[in-house]
Amino acid sequence: MLLLAAALAALTFGYLLLAIIRPEIF
Repeated sequence: MLLLAAALAALTFGYLLLAIIRPEIF
């Protein structure tokens, strides 16, 4: 369960980072 939460957090962080770096996709 903890692994799932960590993976979800990493995914969310990566998505946010992508949105900051390349806002034209969104």
